[in-house]
Amino acid sequence: MGPVAALGFERLGTSTIPYWKHFKNPSSEEIISFIGEVKPDMVLAAPHGPKGATSALDVLLATDQQNGTDILPNCLEGKTILTGGAPMARRLIEELYDTIKVSCIINGYGNAHTTGFIRKINREHKEGDPEFSSDMEIPRGYWIVNSISDTEAPSPWSRFGITVLGREVMPIIKYDPGDYGQVNLIEGTIEKICRIEWFFKDTNTGKYCVKIPSQVGTCISGV
Repeated sequence: MGPVAALGFERLGTSTIPYWKHFKNPSSEEIISFIGEVKPDMVLAAPHGPKGATSALDVLLATDQQNGTDILPNCLEGKTILTGGAPMARRLIEELYDTIKVSCIINGYGNAHTTGFIRKINREHKEGDPEFSSDMEIPRGYWIVNSISDTEAPSPWSRFGITVLGREVMPIIKYDPGDYGQVNLIEGTIEKICRIEWFFKDTNTGKYCVKIPSQVGTCISGV
């Protein structure tokens, strides 16, 4: 995404200095120092990153604060932040508004992730009961989940639709990802999820079972 965004900004007439041209596997400290030297008008960064990330915004802010350099607050104060992808954690939103004093956070576009995984995954056994999981802090009321009637779905599974609220640029309304889930309409959550094509009906017993392909470790549905 970074090189593509850089090319797009250059075509708009901006001067883009991506850090990956200057550092190989940069640390958070190196990135912060580079931002302080360049004093950019725009910083492109994911709000949250996987474990071990060095360039996610929350990681950079925490590192900047721990080292007492205070470079990022000076760059971000009074600026507008456009987010995409999964929702930004509330703690980061509060820090950006209350501590950094950004002027506005626009929840623009992107996806929400519902991820199913098998309780015990190993190479020999990939059949089981998929569970719903999310490593993001989804605020209550951020999305609406509803079940979709499907006569082929094995009870208590059903197809489901997701409406993601708060997207100011590209809203997502009742999107059907094409998976089966167990929807808790009272809590507004998907308690379990798995791809439809991984359900198989036992011709002897008439019961359904889930068979995960050998090369797959998770059931992932991105909206």
